[in-house]
Amino acid sequence: MAFDITPYGDKTPAEVRELIREGVIDFPTAGMCRGYAQANLVILPPEYAADFEEFTRRNPFACPVLEIVRGTPETHDMGEGANIVTDIPRYRVYENGVFTKERISRSLRTTMPSTQVITLPTEITEYFLFR
Repeated sequence: MAFDITPYGDKTPAEVRELIREGVIDFPTAGMCRGYAQANLVILPPEYAADFEEFTRRNPFACPVLEIVRGTPETHDMGEGANIVTDIPRYRVYENGVFTKERISRSLRTTMPSTQVITLPTEITEYFLFR
């Protein structure tokens, strides 16, 4: 898949989030919003979240956590008003440690099986945003 991020380098995070919500951007956002931190996202079911949080605490250089979002898909430290369900263009789904599919963010608004690592926001409690 070819994509050009040139038009998005000087946009603000709010502008890029709006374009993602509109479906204009549905490709990786690396290099957009020059001067702002960009994060990776890990979404975990509650039974794994504490162990992962401890792992990141013990490995701050490998996994520096920028924000942990609990119980809601809305972020605060990484962008007030941002929502990880609507504002991240694509998600990779891993089941039992194996990559199984890639989904665009708009598809997460529909029901997904609760056995997947990425589920609807009401079914999970921990979101880790790390650099």
